[in-house]
Amino acid sequence: AAVAGTFALFHGVAHGAEMHGHAAWFALGFVLSTAALHAAGFFIGTALQKNLWINRAVGTAIGAVGLSLLLA
Repeated sequence: AAVAGTFALFHGVAHGAEMHGHAAWFALGFVLSTAALHAAGFFIGTALQKNLWINRAVGTAIGAVGLSLLLA
């Protein structure tokens, strides 16, 4: 948990460094974007829950993209 918290802190600092303009608008856009991404993930995951093979294929594809980003 401590390692995850440390990475989360530095991740937040990186987003803060990207901020331009009014902080409240930046925060609002950030919250709305995060909520939209979570909702999309929830609904897609719920739709794929019935079909095990599609679920595994999508999970494998996401893992492969993550691994390629790690190694790039």
